[in-house]
Amino acid sequence: REYLASKGVADSRMKSTGYGEEKPIADNKTAAGRAKNRRTEMTVRNY
Repeated sequence: REYLASKGVADSRMKSTGYGEEKPIADNKTAAGRAKNRRTEMTVRNY
């Protein structure tokens, strides 16, 4: 987010969401799976 803002992308165009346990992409039974699930997804809008 900071990088994109430093390149001139308006904050109003960026949205970041942390999902954690809500939307896992890997199995939470292993340490590797839990590490993959600790993430933030970011969207940059065209307007």
